[in-house]
Amino acid sequence: MNILLNSNYYKMWEQHCTLREKTKQNYISSLRKLEEFLLSKGYSGNLDFNKFIYYQDVDKYSPINQIYIDSFIEFLKDKGCTDYALSTSISALKSFFKLLKSLKLIDRNPVQYYKNPYHNIKYKDKSLSEEECTLLLEAALKLDPFTRQYYIIILLLLNTGLRNKELRELTISQIDLDRQIIYVERGTKTKANTVMLSQKLCEELKFFLSRPFHEEWQKSGSEHVFFLKKRTLNRNSLNKILREVSNKAGVRPITCHWLRYTMAYMMQLAGVDISVIQRQLRHRDLKTTLHYLSQFADGFEY
Repeated sequence: MNILLNSNYYKMWEQHCTLREKTKQNYISSLRKLEEFLLSKGYSGNLDFNKFIYYQDVDKYSPINQIYIDSFIEFLKDKGCTDYALSTSISALKSFFKLLKSLKLIDRNPVQYYKNPYHNIKYKDKSLSEEECTLLLEAALKLDPFTRQYYIIILLLLNTGLRNKELRELTISQIDLDRQIIYVERGTKTKANTVMLSQKLCEELKFFLSRPFHEEWQKSGSEHVFFLKKRTLNRNSLNKILREVSNKAGVRPITCHWLRYTMAYMMQLAGVDISVIQRQLRHRDLKTTLHYLSQFADGFEY
């Protein structure tokens, strides 16, 4: 009996949530546990979180509240759930009820101020050293000496801080080599803006885009800058390139986001003003930029 997963609440959450697929599936598993808990308490009928708990002595209903959430967490503990599973379940409830509240499907969010003591944040130093960056560029040239595409991808990521999707979907029309900028669309935490290109990167891009193999690619009707085997890059193919390069370089596995952190770190080391770093990262909020720099902020003046 799927009283939660068949409810309008769940259908609206699944329709409007913008989570990554893996995270979404983890949250769905947690919501299934909530449904199991509801059934164990004898809940039946249509869900109404605004009139959820019935008090017989006063003949009144009240919304779902934090006390009920506490009892659900205790239910999970009794089932032997790990701290990770408990943390994921609380995060799932936060996502679920926050969206329901924003859609005005419920009057009160029972987990708005709910603490998650099981969330163990592990901070990693996501920035690479200058030596590691050099090794990556050298490895990229060795792996792809003819097209130099691997080299340009690494150089561009270190220079611009583009995200995975932004690099994969980068088109020739977004690049202005004369002004040495790339126009980037708005992202989740970033606004539409331009990022600056180094002279070296402009020269590499100009040469790369004028090569016969790339002109043939353009004649096929594609405007995308990067491609592999006559196909535009997807997330898997780009990540595979990054793995190959990092393995060849003998450094820890990298992602586009790690190189984004590295760009911010290198700009900081060069004494670049934080407002310029914020602009290159295209962060709307300075606090986000500060988070990028916090892992190596000793002695840095804001």
